[in-house]
Amino acid sequence: GDFHFAIPYWDWTNATSCDVCTDDLFGENDLEGLLSTSPYFSDWMEICGDLELYIETGDELCDPNFSTNPVTRNPGVGTRLPFKKEVGFLYNLDNFDTAPYSPLSNCSFRNVLGGNGEPETGISVYYKSERFNHGMVHIYFGGTMSVVPSSVSDPVFWPHHSFIDKIIEMWFRQKNMTEELIPVDGAPMGHGRFAYLVPNFPVIKHSDVARRSLDLGYTYDDVDINGFTPDFGDWYNDDCGACCTS
Repeated sequence: GDFHFAIPYWDWTNATSCDVCTDDLFGENDLEGLLSTSPYFSDWMEICGDLELYIETGDELCDPNFSTNPVTRNPGVGTRLPFKKEVGFLYNLDNFDTAPYSPLSNCSFRNVLGGNGEPETGISVYYKSERFNHGMVHIYFGGTMSVVPSSVSDPVFWPHHSFIDKIIEMWFRQKNMTEELIPVDGAPMGHGRFAYLVPNFPVIKHSDVARRSLDLGYTYDDVDINGFTPDFGDWYNDDCGACCTS
């Protein structure tokens, strides 16, 4: 452990605006959505941003050496940011995933965190227009972040996903996560317990990383061994929905 190395995360719960969208951090944007002349990110370009191009050419994979547009964002254009209690609902759910292991899953920690489950009932909202938690943050930014293939090109993607990792880690510790909670059969291609994570090299399986961060050599600044933070009472939502078991 290098105790001088850390990865930042952005806690967006209950935020009313993007307080990390400054030139000191991940860049402000102008009225057209372009990042300002920040010394860090103003020249960042989208990778895999032109969906029509890939549909037209029939390419299944984008070329990471080819970029088409500058990174854009417009915080607040699509929706709000998630509430702390909406995240807190996740800790009522005891199932990491449920059949059919897809956006249609009910009572699934994975699906509610991902945004396709309603964070008051745990029921899938895949066929509705609204998204929650992880997906809501992507929609909130509009522009590059709101398009799945290109979202990784926006620098704010990384502190967002670092916070998603923290939410997952808290659940892992509270529920004593093991690889047995990941389905072996029935999940979409690439999502089963023994499926390989793409495009990681050397190759690893989901079963290799379905464990607490402590077992992988890192931790979080304010999460205790049992998966609780000092302010967890502000997160926790005990207004259980149809899937709540606690």
